[in-house]
Amino acid sequence: MDRGEALELRSSSIGSGGYRQGVAASDSGLLQLQSVELTTNEQLDNLSYRTITVGFLMLTVGIISGAVWANEAWGSYWSWDPKETWALICWLVYAAYLHTRLSRGWQGRRPAFVAVVGLIVIAVCYIGVNLLGIGLHSYGWFF
Repeated sequence: MDRGEALELRSSSIGSGGYRQGVAASDSGLLQLQSVELTTNEQLDNLSYRTITVGFLMLTVGIISGAVWANEAWGSYWSWDPKETWALICWLVYAAYLHTRLSRGWQGRRPAFVAVVGLIVIAVCYIGVNLLGIGLHSYGWFF
């Protein structure tokens, strides 16, 4: 890096997520960091990424603990009940979201589209399967 040339550093930590711009100062060789303003779209993208990451971890823990409980209650970890199947589909959609964000570097509209698909799948899982479905996890009262 030459003196006076701007250097943009992006944080890779989910916890800090701030963007900084480094500028070399005069002949002393000191590096001065200044905050860079994020647009509203970038802030929403960052917020959705963090929220989906936390939700994905919680869904993973829920599926694993549900499988352990099912093994104690019914003698098998997985029975391919509609609720279990749709929970797996939810997990796969959000795993695809995180994979595209982390390995392919997607930002903006493409991961937002995957997140909307995930929201639709979640709605089917919780509303459709619970209220309309048949199975161990069905609490149907519409039909």
